[in-house]
Amino acid sequence: MHDPVTSFVVAVFSTPGAAL
Repeated sequence: MHDPVTSFVVAVFSTPGAAL
C-alpha cells in the first residue's frame, strides 16, 4: 500500500486537525 491516495487517507486519519 504505497499509493498516493492511500497515503493521503492515512495522513488525514492520522491528523484529523490538519484535515479540518
